[in-house]
Amino acid sequence: MKDDEILHFLKANEQSLPILLFVFFILFVLPLLYFYRKTKKVTSRQSTRPKGDPQKFASDLVESSDRTEALQDLITNTKYLKEDEDLIFCMDLDFFQKNVDELKEAFPKNTLHGIAVKANPATGFLKYSQELGLGAEVASLVELKQAIRCGFSPEKIVFDSPAKTRNEIVHALKLGVTLNVDNLQELETVRDVLAELKEKSGSLVGMRINTQHGAGDIQATSTATLTSKFGVAIRRHREEIIRSFAKYEWLNGVHAHGGSQGCSLQLLVEGARILMDLVQEINQVREENGYPKLCFVDIGGGIPTDYSSVRPSNLFQRYAQMLRKEVPELFQSQHRVITEIGRALVVNAGWSIARVKYVKATGASDKNANQRYTIAITDYGADCDVRNSYMPGVWHRRVNVYRPNGQLKDTRHLQLTDIVGPLCFSGDLLVKGRRLPSITKGDLVMIHNTGGYTLAMWSRYNSRCAPMMVGYTAINKSFKWQVLKSKEKQERVLEFWD
Repeated sequence: MKDDEILHFLKANEQSLPILLFVFFILFVLPLLYFYRKTKKVTSRQSTRPKGDPQKFASDLVESSDRTEALQDLITNTKYLKEDEDLIFCMDLDFFQKNVDELKEAFPKNTLHGIAVKANPATGFLKYSQELGLGAEVASLVELKQAIRCGFSPEKIVFDSPAKTRNEIVHALKLGVTLNVDNLQELETVRDVLAELKEKSGSLVGMRINTQHGAGDIQATSTATLTSKFGVAIRRHREEIIRSFAKYEWLNGVHAHGGSQGCSLQLLVEGARILMDLVQEINQVREENGYPKLCFVDIGGGIPTDYSSVRPSNLFQRYAQMLRKEVPELFQSQHRVITEIGRALVVNAGWSIARVKYVKATGASDKNANQRYTIAITDYGADCDVRNSYMPGVWHRRVNVYRPNGQLKDTRHLQLTDIVGPLCFSGDLLVKGRRLPSITKGDLVMIHNTGGYTLAMWSRYNSRCAPMMVGYTAINKSFKWQVLKSKEKQERVLEFWD
């Protein structure tokens, strides 16, 4: 079309030109903008989860000389790894303490760091955590009683649960622990209980808010979605939330938790930003009613863990720096900040050792029936690693193979290998199709990053006894071991079914 023809067309359609431009914007420009923002958001929310097919990480062998030394000491100088002891969980307590120290250094000194008891409820481990000055975040009455039993003072315990019973609420309020209300109906129950108590409760009471700002990489562990079962939905109930804080003086804190593994630091910071905007609105109406400002802001946990490494990182420092930059008032106000971190503190501090009970050889496939394919049977099963068995692409396990004396096996000649558990279903797999050193009966398999959400999620399927957990510290390669949790007795398993 020539220039004069274009000019003639524009003059002839002068009145309808705005409509044409609007249609063009709707049909072409808006979709492009939406796609750009979606792509940018997904990129910014990537977690530290290893990318790609988890079965193709070379041989997935980890350089871990320090833990090799610990294993050799466990074999040589303790009685824990006896001939009939085929699975033990181990916690590197020095590594864990370094994580705790890094967390404390990153946040203000008056921050209450409540370790998520659900991550690793072993009695000895929780006692050690309490000695390091941590608080405890609990999600059931038994977890609450376990925290008290392990020495945590009530004022350093935070009780979260979406399904608290009236009796549990009474128990918590009498103890004086911090209680986060999960929904508006529970808020009414707390109101009634407080009115009935003969003595004034020393508890701080907060409300869990679902900030509804989106999911991370793993839908199943994302808790800030539009339809999450946790907390009061801010988009639907914002006015009711604010009215509740204006109505009840004893409602003096807020809580939000964006999710667990799969949520990036940026996603967590976005949730804290939404929460603090709400806090400012709440404080304004409370001041108008003559009430004090909120006492605490609980930003939950959810810091992602790198399962591809056993090395410590500076995640806590980076997280705190991002919060100071994007949510500065979180640390500038009079309220106390609470965190509820579990996975990022404990997972990389733990490893497990499983003895190979039997080895089978089979063909790799119908086309390569003569190619050796090894199946190593151990006691590390889906009952102690539920998530890995059902979602191996997400909960990736890295392993090393050792001789019975603790010597690392030669990695120059690798074979396709499955390492499987003892349970009666085909999905009971630790690793599948990995290139690993030749495995023989009696060898030892070290499974890394098992310090949390493994034994804590123990399953009763096949009624096996839960294994022992031990912890160790080391000074100049001199190891000191202690039992954190004893091996379960058969009688306890039988009692479970009574």
